[in-house]
Amino acid sequence: AIFADLPFELLRLIVIELDHHSLSSFSLVNKSCRSASTSDIFHTFKVEFTEQGMKKLKGLAISSSAKCVRVLHYDASELVDPCM
Repeated sequence: AIFADLPFELLRLIVIELDHHSLSSFSLVNKSCRSASTSDIFHTFKVEFTEQGMKKLKGLAISSSAKCVRVLHYDASELVDPCM
């Protein structure tokens, strides 16, 4: 219950010091931690040009987390012919 009692601003100060793996773990602690970390977790969204990547993109489109995405990295490297 220690994190639940901290003000949102302090949780945000913790969040900005975490690497992505730690940030993901931190977001699972409780609703307050999830709320403080969501915008950082979903800041950059990477999608590959595959069937699974398209499913991931469609899932994002209907997710409430979509509003947190600021960068969409779309990898279509397999469509580029390196011989050209």
